[in-house]
Amino acid sequence: MAEEIAAIYVVGQLTKKELKEQLELTEELIKIDLRELSRAKLLEQKGKDKKYMLSEMAQIKISSFWIKM
Repeated sequence: MAEEIAAIYVVGQLTKKELKEQLELTEELIKIDLRELSRAKLLEQKGKDKKYMLSEMAQIKISSFWIKM
């Protein structure tokens, strides 16, 4: 799951297909991970292309992590 967060953090927005291809994960694994990340309110899916992006909560958590370092 960390791979998906990192990929979206770097690129900004990715579709499920783009994540699958970029991370070389199976369709089933990517579906499970994205569902869990969405339920945890770390990812949001927006737009007609249904691209995943980091939620505001995820952005705050990542920012606070870097501030602590």
